[in-house]
Amino acid sequence: MPTYRNPTARFWEKVDFHSPPPGDRPDLGACWRWLARTNRGYGQFRDGWGATVKAHRWAYENQIGPIPDGLDLDHLCCNNGCVRPSHLEPVTKSENTRRAWLRDSARRPPLQPAVPRTPHCARGHAFSVRGHRQVCLSCIKISAAKY
Repeated sequence: MPTYRNPTARFWEKVDFHSPPPGDRPDLGACWRWLARTNRGYGQFRDGWGATVKAHRWAYENQIGPIPDGLDLDHLCCNNGCVRPSHLEPVTKSENTRRAWLRDSARRPPLQPAVPRTPHCARGHAFSVRGHRQVCLSCIKISAAKY
């Protein structure tokens, strides 16, 4: 018969407390990285009742208290595998999505300016504008004649 182990002790065995701090937020301090099972980067933990829960949510509720109804936890460190409660903030789903979008757009390289289109095709014929596309009617006629 398996022996019962305290879920709190089992949980903290699976945490690396010495991960580096997030590069863009060193003021937060080191992340507490989840070392066990993950799903899409989020740690998973089987609580004392046999249910599988997200590790960061379990850590927050264990250390700080219940997450208010209707709120999600936002990782201020941008590390989904972090379970440090001070790196988690309860926010609305729309705010969490907005912050993620802002973080992602800040990391994306800037858009390159559009390459100007040439006024003629590779054979030197002038393009004709058809709707939103530039086409070479001369090349189309030559191709049709060959066919």
